[in-house]
Amino acid sequence: MARIIALILLTVSNFAYAESYLCIAEAGAGVEHGGKAIYAAVYDVSDKKYIQTNEGGKWVVKELGNETPIFDKCSTSSFCERKEMYGGTFIRSSDGVFTIVWLAGNNVTVTMYVAKGRCSKI
Repeated sequence: MARIIALILLTVSNFAYAESYLCIAEAGAGVEHGGKAIYAAVYDVSDKKYIQTNEGGKWVVKELGNETPIFDKCSTSSFCERKEMYGGTFIRSSDGVFTIVWLAGNNVTVTMYVAKGRCSKI
């Protein structure tokens, strides 16, 4: 727990002058297909934390602790996509609830993940 708090404080200091939100996933699910099988599953997303910040007038979404944006094409502060090489969207509503949808896969399976949680202004 102390490591998480230290990481949050370090990340917050990086965004001290930017409008930023800490978004923590609370529930997640997905649909996977590989070969002929298609099935749904519930995923543990309790370790998924995101920072949404306005960097120089441009909104981006990053995983907490990672400086590379996962969503860098934001039309507004409430809707973001990825410019290239990453399928998905990030949506934050005015009441602070966010939804993240992303695709992950390899040569065998492709999974679409969906997670929801809450954002707090930091």
